[in-house]
Amino acid sequence: MNTCFQLAAYARSQWALAVLLMKSPETTQLAANAFQDAKDAAWGYGWGASETPHALLSDIPELLNAFNEGKTALQQDMKLAG
Repeated sequence: MNTCFQLAAYARSQWALAVLLMKSPETTQLAANAFQDAKDAAWGYGWGASETPHALLSDIPELLNAFNEGKTALQQDMKLAG
């Protein structure tokens, strides 16, 4: 499987899990962890896996923002290295 697809699919699946977990008051911390995992995966996707967001990320604003933050961080890192 393609690494880009794996990162995007993981981010999307963690986001879906978090949405389901938010429905129960007993699982709000688990949901928060899943939301963070989803954002971290989207950030990593932007930092080095791809220059454009995968369609699996494009309809969730928080994941798209994390992707763009990762992409910006990569650009800054490349400027510092160059």
